[in-house]
Amino acid sequence: MPQEYDLFISYAHKDDYGNPGDDVSRILAIKAAIEREYYEMTGQEVRIFLDQTGILTGSQWRESLLTGLKSSKMMLAVLSENYFASTYCKREWEHYIDTELDMALPGEGITPIYVLPFIEFDNDTIDVRLKRWVRDLKRRQIDVDWQKWWPEGQAALERDDVKKRLRDLTSNVNHRLSLYEARNTSPTNQMPQLTRHFKGRRKELHELRQSLVKGQIGAIAAVNGIAGIGKTELALAYAWGYGGHYPGGRFYLNMPGKFDNASQALEKLQQQFVDIAAWKGIELNDAERQQPSVAFAKVCRAFTLHPDEPAMFIVDNIDDAVLLQPDILQQGLPRGAHIDILLTTRCAKLQQDRLDWVSVDALETEDGVDLLDSYAPIPEVPQDAEWKAAYRIVERLGGHALALNIVGVYLRWKEDSYVRFEQYLIAEGIELVSQIGTELQAGNVGIGSEYQEKVLAQLLEPTLQHWRETEPAAFRALQYAALCPPDLVPLPWLTELLIEEQLEWGRDQRGGTMAIQAVNLLVASRMLAPVRKQQAGLTAETIDDSNLARMHRVYQDILLKELTEATWQELQNRLNQLVDRRAEWLREHWGGSEFAWEIWPLRELAFSRFDERDYRTVILLDHIANILQHVGQLADCKRICIQNNEILQALGNVSPENADYRRDLSVSYERLGDLFRSLGEGSQARDYYQNALEIAESLVKLAPENADYRRDLAVSHDQLFQFFAEQEEIQTASQHLGQSLQILITLYQRGALPNPEDQTFLNARIELAQKIGLIPPDEEASS
Repeated sequence: MPQEYDLFISYAHKDDYGNPGDDVSRILAIKAAIEREYYEMTGQEVRIFLDQTGILTGSQWRESLLTGLKSSKMMLAVLSENYFASTYCKREWEHYIDTELDMALPGEGITPIYVLPFIEFDNDTIDVRLKRWVRDLKRRQIDVDWQKWWPEGQAALERDDVKKRLRDLTSNVNHRLSLYEARNTSPTNQMPQLTRHFKGRRKELHELRQSLVKGQIGAIAAVNGIAGIGKTELALAYAWGYGGHYPGGRFYLNMPGKFDNASQALEKLQQQFVDIAAWKGIELNDAERQQPSVAFAKVCRAFTLHPDEPAMFIVDNIDDAVLLQPDILQQGLPRGAHIDILLTTRCAKLQQDRLDWVSVDALETEDGVDLLDSYAPIPEVPQDAEWKAAYRIVERLGGHALALNIVGVYLRWKEDSYVRFEQYLIAEGIELVSQIGTELQAGNVGIGSEYQEKVLAQLLEPTLQHWRETEPAAFRALQYAALCPPDLVPLPWLTELLIEEQLEWGRDQRGGTMAIQAVNLLVASRMLAPVRKQQAGLTAETIDDSNLARMHRVYQDILLKELTEATWQELQNRLNQLVDRRAEWLREHWGGSEFAWEIWPLRELAFSRFDERDYRTVILLDHIANILQHVGQLADCKRICIQNNEILQALGNVSPENADYRRDLSVSYERLGDLFRSLGEGSQARDYYQNALEIAESLVKLAPENADYRRDLAVSHDQLFQFFAEQEEIQTASQHLGQSLQILITLYQRGALPNPEDQTFLNARIELAQKIGLIPPDEEASS
């Protein structure tokens, strides 16, 4: 296992010399001074990677320096004219940019010190090939005072003012390392990782930080902006970049979609908070899980009891403005001066006391160019035409983050030039700059901007056409993915659907089947981003969940709109059949965690089928409700059970002669009664049980000799007996127990209770009736 380092010193070897009489060279002297200061400051050793091998070949650089770079938490860049002339220094910076994002230290991982003046660096006349490098370093806090001390060599380190600068530098290193370590011990749940292509946004990150730290009773910052502008990525960058400030944890909640009413929205929000209990180390017993409001209160209490442990929550993708209402925020979120809430939404701004709005605008031009360059590197030879074309593309697209991502993906995979792509934009009349400015100025950040979606569709079309022609399996997988929940796309399902459609796509090839390769291509191109999660635990390592991925909702909208009705129906039918099979299988084989990930896409797809009024949907919803109840997702279980009941009512109204629908409806009411009773909602539970009883009585009247109907009626009476017994309404409970017993005994005498389970149930109820005096104690069960 490679050694880990705290600090990587990046410097030009030509600058590493000493003055006559010096014991060591300048760079070695700085390294030794930092080590000494760090130990005096912390009592611990700082691990510094410093290469002194001189000129390396490409393979040697990769083996030696790249290993040190990837295992270092910070970089100290020693700036000079020689530094900017060094190809290896530039490579070190380029690779550390990725390391900086992996370490979740955007803009914080590199500390530059300026040791020798470089006129071109100072007046921005540096070679075009170096501008991105220089621009990034200038955005950081550069310590220029080292220029006046550097010529003195080792002797300068004995001066008081230099010692102070050295202490400041070491203190800065120690502070950032401390935040890094604190972030690694900050608990989190399934917080998505920050993409390597996140660029810029320093101003917005600063605004977010200021917005959250000024809260007196716990701040809520709402990030809003037009679709695809980068709201979620900004929130994630904050959570990872400032993670060290939240020892109480950082947690991600996803709240897309619309709700029927405020009560439903509140239940969903509270359930999401309950779900983080295990990640925070909060134990919930079965009784608490049966009552979401009790569980929610316990989770909130666990956070409020530790004001010395600040925590933050991201509530992402809010589509329904009901979640922004003051009473929902008051009841659905934990409160405290140490708790920060970060919301992201496309909804327009609402003026209220607890919300502090941060608008996400277009990327700055230079950040947009950096984003393009991260996908499709602009040639390092002095080709002004390519650089200038990249700048004009960013300006033409208004710095729209998703638009630039689409362009970058295409140029990366097509290996096309920026000049040709700019010509395509001009020929097709594609531009976003004026429209974005108009919408941001007018505050129009709602979900539906037809013009914006049209432009994004035009930008995406070259990539889609390329895949239609050269990667048909990947294109089909992308269409299937668009039919799935955008934040929970099940990758194994995509592979299975491809193979079901064409057996040829299931043939083994080098690197896996064609189906697997197609799905991997979508992940590699960032059309699908793997959902990353942590194992439950306070300091668990982040791992990829290879089963689930996220698709940007704008991509989903574009892909769905281009489907013909016939193609949509064909693909949707295949997906529905797979969903039905997986739900049934999961219900029958529940118990292992290997397939637990399937619960969440199944739940979202159940919600999406609420409008379907067929018996197949009834069966699916019943399977999923059963699974959700098993794992304690009672709010979602309740929502699905209520919807299933409404579908059965609708089916019964259409076909009143169908007794099976009425019987299933009675069972549905009983299930709702059980669920609401477990949630402590007694009056609602009683009504559901009464409804089930009325239907059971009507079926017995319809067919008095039908043993199954009479047994159902006995069960309905028994449910009411148990309910009223819990309510201590003994007389009413006894009446229902008596009627249940009368029906069961009659069935037994007729030989209509052949199952041992039914007979055991009957004997247990007779014993209970004897205990409460409903049947004489000496009367035999057989009589």
